[in-house]
Amino acid sequence: MVRAVDDHQSRVGQNPTGAALTTLLILYVGGEGGTGKRRIVNTIVAGMNMIGRKDEVIHMAPTGTAADNISGNPYHTSLGISIHRARRTTMKARIAKSLNRSSHDHFGGLPVIIFISDFFQFPPVRGPALWKEPRRGSGENEHGLLIWHHFKHVIILDEQMRQSEYAPFRDLLSRARTGTLTEADRSIINSKTITSLVSPHLDDATTVVKLNPLRHQVNRVRIDQFARTRCQEVYIFPALHTRTRLLALPTCDFVQTTCSINRTKGF
Repeated sequence: MVRAVDDHQSRVGQNPTGAALTTLLILYVGGEGGTGKRRIVNTIVAGMNMIGRKDEVIHMAPTGTAADNISGNPYHTSLGISIHRARRTTMKARIAKSLNRSSHDHFGGLPVIIFISDFFQFPPVRGPALWKEPRRGSGENEHGLLIWHHFKHVIILDEQMRQSEYAPFRDLLSRARTGTLTEADRSIINSKTITSLVSPHLDDATTVVKLNPLRHQVNRVRIDQFARTRCQEVYIFPALHTRTRLLALPTCDFVQTTCSINRTKGF
């Protein structure tokens, strides 16, 4: 089942020149979050699948999260590029060797290239912004600019679909995107700030942690708190992976709560 696209989004599937597709088509599709960029990707993939040519579409994104949103792969996975710094020289040599054997056209002569992005997106947390001062003596920025100038066909999606039913929040996101937040916007955002982790509003909140050991500790504390509020015991049944190194077993078989227990109603 392919979800419908509106008239504005469907323009991406049309040849902008109206002529037969005999030369390289390079297209850029932009728009803020929620305007349907991912819908376009999914529709293109579904359409190619319907005509039995899904394998001819390569959809990839700069990060793992972005790639997962379109059921694709990160750049380095799709292109077979190692992200390890020590292998950078080898990687450049492989790329140079491949370029010598490939087409002289941009992007290896692929018939259709579609870039879909939003240059206004916020930079990664604690990461560099998209636009940086060019490094002296490096031609990478100039090469990228020259390639960018070949994008003659541009479609900008401007109708907000994701937040169409809640105009105040939609407008706030648009102002945040362009850096034009008002004092009222800042007050709304600051009102959502969490000042204490001990709050009834956080009882059902999901705790996101980076490391598995910390995740296990948080789960243990949360389970203990859950059991205490319901006067129940928590039984732990360790599972050992016999084909990997053995993990240390817990020092106890269950967590004892401080209240009396009806053992027939445990969980």
